[in-house]
Amino acid sequence: MLVTMLAAALIQPPAPAPATQDRYTTVSDVTVVARPIDPLLTVMVDGDLDVESLVRSDPSGVRCGAHEHRYAASGSPRLCWIRRPAGSEIVLSAHDVGSDWRVEWHGCALIDEGRRCRVTLNDDETEIRATYRRD
Repeated sequence: MLVTMLAAALIQPPAPAPATQDRYTTVSDVTVVARPIDPLLTVMVDGDLDVESLVRSDPSGVRCGAHEHRYAASGSPRLCWIRRPAGSEIVLSAHDVGSDWRVEWHGCALIDEGRRCRVTLNDDETEIRATYRRD
């Protein structure tokens, strides 16, 4: 008899799950607010480059060198693009430009005798090219 009771207890179906309304919370009147993705600024660097040739941005974010120098001498990766809100002003600076070097900027307004350039982002993608030249 004890065996029959134990067997009956083991064969019993599990208790029914609670009603659906007990397992879920109902949410109504939800408003989702989204803003557009910020425009993309892409920087391309080419020309007579070495591992120390670098373009940086202000505000910070871009630190871009030649494709073949994907990492700085310190081993940190290069970053050749940023996203900022439309209307943002970005200043790009050429680093490791000695007296026998110059940089040709394309796609931005020159400042500081061409060592830097300024761009104001619009709603579209913006591409800037910095070409290092040895004099």
